[in-house]
Amino acid sequence: MIRTLQKTFLLNPGDSSRFTRNGVVCKKINRTLVSCMSMLLLFTLIVTGSAIAQTGSVSGIVTDRSSGDPLPGSNVFIEELGLGASADVDGQYSISDIPVGTYQISANFIGYTALERTIEIQSGVDTEMDFNLRADVLGLDQVVVTARGASSARREIGSSISSISTEELAEAPIQNMSQMLQGRVAGARVQLGGGKSGQGSTIVLRGAASISQSNEPIIYVDGVRIDNERSSGIGTTTAGVSWSGLDDINPEDIERMEVIRGASAATLYGSEASAGVIQIFTKRGIDGTPQFTYRNQVGMLNTPPSWWQVSEYSDWFYDEMVQTGTMTTHNLSVRGGVNNVRYYASGSFRNETGILPESGEDYLGFRLNLDFDPRDDLDISLNTSFSDRSVQHVPDANNTRGYTINGLVGGPQGQFGTPTRDHTAIQTFQDGNRFNTSLQMNHNPAGNFSHRVTLGYESRNEDQTQFFPFGAINNLINGFKSNYRRNVTNFNVDYVATLRFQPTEWLRTTTSGGFQYFDRDVGSNSAIGNDFPMVGLSTVSATVDQSAAESRFKERSAGFFVEQQFGFNERLYVTLGARADGHSAFGDDVDYVLYPKIDASYIISESSFWNENWGTLRLRGAYGTAGQQPGAFSAVRTWSPVSAVGAQPAVTPDNLGNPDLKAEVSHEYEIGFDASVLNDRLNIDFNYFYQRTEDALYQFRYPPSQGFISTQLENVGEIKNQGIELSLNGVIIDRGDFRWNGLVNYSTNENEVISLGDGAPVQVQWRQFIQEGYSVGSFFGDRYITVDGQTDLASNLLDTSEEGWDYIGPALPTRTAQIGSTFDIRNFNVKVLFDHQSGGYLQSSTLRWLWDPRRDISDGQGVATPGPVAIACREPANEVINMNCQRNSDLTQGDFVFPSDFWKLRELSVTYRVPSDLVSRAGLRNAALTFSGRNLWRSQEYEGLEAEANYRGDLSDSAIRKQIFFDTPIPRQFIVGINIGF
Repeated sequence: MIRTLQKTFLLNPGDSSRFTRNGVVCKKINRTLVSCMSMLLLFTLIVTGSAIAQTGSVSGIVTDRSSGDPLPGSNVFIEELGLGASADVDGQYSISDIPVGTYQISANFIGYTALERTIEIQSGVDTEMDFNLRADVLGLDQVVVTARGASSARREIGSSISSISTEELAEAPIQNMSQMLQGRVAGARVQLGGGKSGQGSTIVLRGAASISQSNEPIIYVDGVRIDNERSSGIGTTTAGVSWSGLDDINPEDIERMEVIRGASAATLYGSEASAGVIQIFTKRGIDGTPQFTYRNQVGMLNTPPSWWQVSEYSDWFYDEMVQTGTMTTHNLSVRGGVNNVRYYASGSFRNETGILPESGEDYLGFRLNLDFDPRDDLDISLNTSFSDRSVQHVPDANNTRGYTINGLVGGPQGQFGTPTRDHTAIQTFQDGNRFNTSLQMNHNPAGNFSHRVTLGYESRNEDQTQFFPFGAINNLINGFKSNYRRNVTNFNVDYVATLRFQPTEWLRTTTSGGFQYFDRDVGSNSAIGNDFPMVGLSTVSATVDQSAAESRFKERSAGFFVEQQFGFNERLYVTLGARADGHSAFGDDVDYVLYPKIDASYIISESSFWNENWGTLRLRGAYGTAGQQPGAFSAVRTWSPVSAVGAQPAVTPDNLGNPDLKAEVSHEYEIGFDASVLNDRLNIDFNYFYQRTEDALYQFRYPPSQGFISTQLENVGEIKNQGIELSLNGVIIDRGDFRWNGLVNYSTNENEVISLGDGAPVQVQWRQFIQEGYSVGSFFGDRYITVDGQTDLASNLLDTSEEGWDYIGPALPTRTAQIGSTFDIRNFNVKVLFDHQSGGYLQSSTLRWLWDPRRDISDGQGVATPGPVAIACREPANEVINMNCQRNSDLTQGDFVFPSDFWKLRELSVTYRVPSDLVSRAGLRNAALTFSGRNLWRSQEYEGLEAEANYRGDLSDSAIRKQIFFDTPIPRQFIVGINIGF
């Protein structure tokens, strides 16, 4: 430093003569200046050090106001300075190096109302400041990221967003993500494929918004868009049964989920979000020493005999083919943090054997989440996970090799030439692994400006095989082998910048803008072989007759959005926004599609005239749009290869092509309110929505004279959905050691196809059609009915000249409900959840086969009793069943369309939490023992095996199909679990 000062003042010891002729004097002056400068430097350092010392710190604990329990992971923040800290496992926090002064300091935590206080920082003093947070019964201060460009408190959002916190589900009997979503959100329907191990499910939010495209929401996990397609390469064996990619995610890793049910809140997700959005956030690390959690569950799966009583062979089938399944799960996780680095890591394993022979599932998963704070204004999160899953499926559904169709129709000898038991030689597997990673950086360079970038990558690899050994199956006596492989890579980039400005005390503005880019590559290939020359061979290359196929496609989409919010007196919020989207599937003449939105939220209970005894009330409303893009090659002209005369290669016309093809757009209006009354004992969430999909994509048929006989996707349709969603939850009894909380969810949906653009009705499958004036996928057909005591075909009793005489009902349920209760009795916790659906219908090929009088009952010794084999036909409950049992079944008839209504005891659990003094003596943090069950009871009007099943789970329109084909009842689960923290 002194040498620097010398150079600054030209005090070079080697050049002192340039100052004076007298070298001695010059040296004295030089020494004097150096001394002065040194003293000045010393004084500066003292002053600077004194200034640096003018800092203090604050520390304390954040707890739950009602229970006094610490809230680990809660955030304490001084917004003016951009300083903050997260509470450790004991709820303790500490913020240091705070300049002396008076500031506003706030504490917040998910599910609690933020608390702000004034603090005075004194030099060298550690000020103690504790926070007791009150549970936010309406979640108005809960931060939501799914529906906004910038993270926003729920109070600022005018559309409905449902959140699921896994804290509430800690004791629930949940092994996969499908079960986690089931019965949690009003208006969300999770349709299980059936009761086989690893079988997938479909998710529908607010009904069907599309005629031809997917009606399932897009799913993000920590900013990574995941592949959730249920493509199947094992149709020869399962005829459509497949898994769900959603179940690759370990539910034990989940912190919370945010569910957007409609287009009014999904605008910022653009051309693939009209069916909704699900955002999944995994657990994060927290400051402090490592915190370990181990959870183990063991249990069994079974079905009572009465659930199989549909056939004269049911008793034999139950004794010989139905078994008691088993399940085991292990999950170990650790979270902690040190020196501005926080971590969460987990490993999970689950195994399940199914209720039918040669079926089961194995799952292995790992996760590592890291959070870095390299600077006060920069946060970095790195999330990585890997999972490997193997599902063994049983031959089933619309398949001559199926267990149930052979056993229940043909008995021990089978229906199609092979004894039922011999079909267990078939081996069918879906194997796959998934790797995804995301990097998120949050930068706050200024108090009112912040921006965030998220990079997401996913790789999913599937390997699906079917193997029929040589000599095992009579109708494939020489054997069969197929191998289907599918590889998917997804890459997405999300960027958003936010500027907050408060020009006056009563006005606050938030401006956000950004873009999203999504890149998807999908490749698949298959190899099929028939006829092994001898036993012992098992590869496609070892067969005599071989074939192969390959498919590859890429999709690209990009969207830019802008959003402007105005906040008035922290009570009224108005937000406007828009997104412009381009997609590789659009026609050449379509550059982009625009999606506008507007919403408003008004916390009326914070107005000056409001009496606090009236409770809390928020009014909200929203309008928004979102789209659904066409298929990858729907806009271009395509040709199909054929073998022409003389085996010469040639092509034939396939897809006509449409340069104007674009995304169908859903316009949605939503109004609702959130209320808390009776001293916050009862919380009400109500929504009414009206959704109209315009330019709906529809397979239109042009005149064959144009040279193309196949249909062409066109933007000509229109669909309507409307309904209500109501959630009630509250405290029924709260008396010291006993507390009873109740929950009721109820939703309705009215779906209608307004227009098909003068196109003809579309057949979905068998008696399911898409027809103007009716719900998507409704059932039509002549069938036996009873009118005024007379039973006959509808065509004989009704006026067939009237529109709709053959209409039976919708495929989608029109009403759903959940009723639940939670009881806390000292150290015991009891939870119960009932699930209900009604108003929908299904078509049962199971009963079509069983009720057919042409199928006799054999005793296995050559003696047959005239059919049908159905128990219901022995003593028919009514004349309609009696007539159906006397009529040869036909796919053109509507006889086998039935209501799909059901009630189920979805979940029941009893948990004992070991007292804290006993836990501490054992050196543990907490411990709990849980006895739980799933699907323990059911009531259904349908006479078949399972009203909740759906055998085609591998198609893009699976969500609107409701076909039953020798499905498997969804089994009961009985589980014992332990949860230990240390």
